Amino acid sequence: MDVTHTLAAKSDQLNADDLVGGPVVVKIMGVNIVNGDQPVVIQIATADRKLQPWKPCLTMRRLLTKMWGKNATKWVGNFVKLYSDPEVKWAGKKTGGIRIAAATVSEPIEISLAVSKGKKQLYKVGILKMEDKS
Repeated sequence: MDVTHTLAAKSDQLNADDLVGGPVVVKIMGVNIVNGDQPVVIQIATADRKLQPWKPCLTMRRLLTKMWGKNATKWVGNFVKLYSDPEVKWAGKKTGGIRIAAATVSEPIEISLAVSKGKKQLYKVGILKMEDKS
């Protein structure tokens, strides 16, 4: 009996703590642009349930744009494998964050992206092969 769904935080979005049980492969069902600190809201679902929206940080938005382009409607139908990275900092403190491990891309991606002022980090995204890429 899987209790993963009972661990989700009571929040309006997917949180890194929601992924402490391990990575999750999700399908991007829709993307909205809104005002505020988290301007991209991605509706996601697993094979058996809809999840809270994912509001990717700036670094992950840059990575998504690198993978599938700046037109977010082209992201819909693709899959990503998300995981909790406990090393992610916010306001200088380790808070954990959601990162992309793999995606439905044709070749692996390696890109150096800013993680803070003057500091870059190499991100590697593996190939995720999925049957349903509609």
